[in-house]
Amino acid sequence: MNLDIYDYVYLITSIFRTYTTYKFMDVFFDTSDTNKKIEFFSYMLYFVVISFLYLAINIPIVTLISNISLYFALTFNYKSSIKNRIIS
Repeated sequence: MNLDIYDYVYLITSIFRTYTTYKFMDVFFDTSDTNKKIEFFSYMLYFVVISFLYLAINIPIVTLISNISLYFALTFNYKSSIKNRIIS
């Protein structure tokens, strides 16, 4: 796999996007009862999966669908109703 400068910029900004997603989830959910190790692992897994899909497949609809489904999967780190999970 040959990466150009655009791919490197994407990976660096993807780190910031993952952190922004973490802060976004902090706004909608109570994070006091979460297991921090599992939470950290799930965000790292999110970063790896999204980055891999972008670099390996690079089909926008696949990236969009995986982003939405992984955002929803990240909400299961927190205690909340299904309504709040879908809204967030």
